[in-house]
Amino acid sequence: MTGAERSGDPGLPVDDALLAILRCPVTGERLVRVGDELRTASGRVYPIVDGLPVLVPGRAGQAEGTDSTGTS
Repeated sequence: MTGAERSGDPGLPVDDALLAILRCPVTGERLVRVGDELRTASGRVYPIVDGLPVLVPGRAGQAEGTDSTGTS
């Protein structure tokens, strides 16, 4: 199954090549795909909407106990 098939979007898949260059816009951490989300090791979560990653700080889900800067 390709990234496009996983996301349900035939156009722009979030595949391994894209994940190799994408980074969290706040922390610079690598992103890992988990279902229809991209996650950082520190717990930031970014949605994939219509096959496109939404990397907008402040709109991403965050680990409990962190603020918009990633600190407690």
